Amino acid sequence: MASERRRRIARKPDPKDRWDDFVFSITDATRRWSRSARWDNGGRKVLGFQSSDQLDLAGAVRHRNRLAFERLQLTIYSNEPGKDEGQYFGICNRVRGDRALLSATIWLPLPELMQLAPDLVAGRFVELELRVKGFFRSRGSVPGITFNTRATPDDELPGD
Repeated sequence: MASERRRRIARKPDPKDRWDDFVFSITDATRRWSRSARWDNGGRKVLGFQSSDQLDLAGAVRHRNRLAFERLQLTIYSNEPGKDEGQYFGICNRVRGDRALLSATIWLPLPELMQLAPDLVAGRFVELELRVKGFFRSRGSVPGITFNTRATPDDELPGD
């Protein structure tokens, strides 16, 4: 009878399945646009021209979090139309040498970026909510982001 019983082993939850929600106030927003030649893999022949649009955001954390982030550095790039986004549209990591800084990169379709850019640069959005999945060994995926025109009341901020 005792041999039929299986011993249950307590296991720690997998950190790659953890979800973290961060709320940052936007402190700075800049936009960059460029157009340049697109070269082949060898760098010898021009295949055409390419344009890229980029938003750089800086933010300060609005609540304490268990990963001890205090600041955000977010870069939003335009991606090619029709490119499959997959399950996640961004990545994030902890900056080596500055453990309080969360660095994130997101790729958005150009029409969405063009719609978002003027309001961000003009300062109409004051807060962003960043959802991170599986932050483990200083890396994670970004499946969601929300921009708010009003700051979230302190009693509604996510807890530790």
